Parts: sequence; structure tokens; C-alpha cells
Amino acid sequence: MFQFTKDDVMYVIELGVMMLLGLVVLFMVIRPLVRRILAAEVIPELAHEDVPALTDGSATGQNLIPGANATAQMIDVAQVQGQVHAQSVHRVGELAERNPNETASIVRQWLSEPAN
Repeated sequence: MFQFTKDDVMYVIELGVMMLLGLVVLFMVIRPLVRRILAAEVIPELAHEDVPALTDGSATGQNLIPGANATAQMIDVAQVQGQVHAQSVHRVGELAERNPNETASIVRQWLSEPAN
């Protein structure tokens, strides 16, 4: 009844390795992702509360809470970067409209270059 063949032992070993890999993925990938998602949901909830800004009392008025304005600053930086990118794309579009022959030749050169 309890006579295991070589195939049975290998099957049990395969199941053990797969279970071990599953646990590694769970703890090294899934858990940090869930923590990051939950932390992202907590920050907007704090932003809606009427919490006075804690400053250090100096003339600069630096926040003692490090993440209080970090999200707003990141949004501002992203908006500025987006505006710069949009302006760059607009300038390239204008250059292409002014010089259609040169634009076509540049695109042809790009298409004829071998892929690396």
C-alpha cells in the first residue's frame, strides 16, 4: 500500500518545488504590490480631512510631515513635464508642416536603416 515508485517521489518533489515558488512569488511580489495599493488609498483619505499643516516654525515653513505635499508636488511636476512634452511635439509638428519634403526624406531614412 505504501510502496512509492520513483515517479511518485518525483511528483511529490515537483509539487513541493511549485508550492515553494508560489510562496516566494506571494511574499516577494504580491505582498509588496498590495501594500503599495493600500498605502495609495490611505493618502487621499488623509488629504480630505481638515488637518492643519505642521511646520517647524521657521520662516521657510517646512512641513514636519514628509508626505503631506509630496503628492501635490509630484502632480505639479508631472503637469509641467507634460506641458513641456506637448510643446516639443507641437514644435516638431510645425517643423514638419513647414518642410514636408525634408520630413518625408527623414522618415524614409529611418525606415531604410537596418534594425539593431
